[in-house]
Amino acid sequence: MPDEIAVMVGRDGQIASLNEDGQIILYQRRGCSCSGYHWHRSRDMNISWQGVQGIRELRERLEKAIEFMGDCRVFITSHVSGVPYFELEKAGFSLWEASGDPGSYLDEVAVQETQGNPEKSHSCEMNDELPAPLEVFPGCFRISLREIQRDNTRFTSKQVLLPFLQRGNYRVLEILCDHVPPWLESGLATGQYSGSIEACGNNMSKITIISCREGDDSPCTEI
Repeated sequence: MPDEIAVMVGRDGQIASLNEDGQIILYQRRGCSCSGYHWHRSRDMNISWQGVQGIRELRERLEKAIEFMGDCRVFITSHVSGVPYFELEKAGFSLWEASGDPGSYLDEVAVQETQGNPEKSHSCEMNDELPAPLEVFPGCFRISLREIQRDNTRFTSKQVLLPFLQRGNYRVLEILCDHVPPWLESGLATGQYSGSIEACGNNMSKITIISCREGDDSPCTEI
């Protein structure tokens, strides 16, 4: 189980995107109780992207942030993509997306990191039913991450999508979201998943994942 978890926090005290100015706060685990673990705010670092010119300077600031986090390799942010995502991944970080109060996720992330199953929810902390894609046509499913995160911010994109993707009992999955989860974007880029990403109106994106079942050559009807 990780002894420390880093969280990107905005000026409002809520989990923020790594693209924003704010603080990286390190929480250290101290003992446990029947209701969960005790987390102590051990140190923090102000981080700002103002005045950054070019990828080289961006990487230099990221290197300072990684150095500040020391041995910690678990990082929670509301969104991270592009150069920051790949630099953190290269440094061995386990990246989590969440929003809201940082303290609401520390126990859950720590337990799932230990289990090695980030797609599974911790039953002691997650009492709500996990949302699932809706079948709108045989073999074709749709889900809106925007609605899920708006209604219940305790669910992460990995918790919602990974169990479904790993079962593979679908032909097309359409995902509507405010931003593309970096782990899924990376999976599409490396060929782990087959599909496409397109911009929609109202600052939304639509991700289409295609995984036709073996022996089924019939095309999916347009969703």
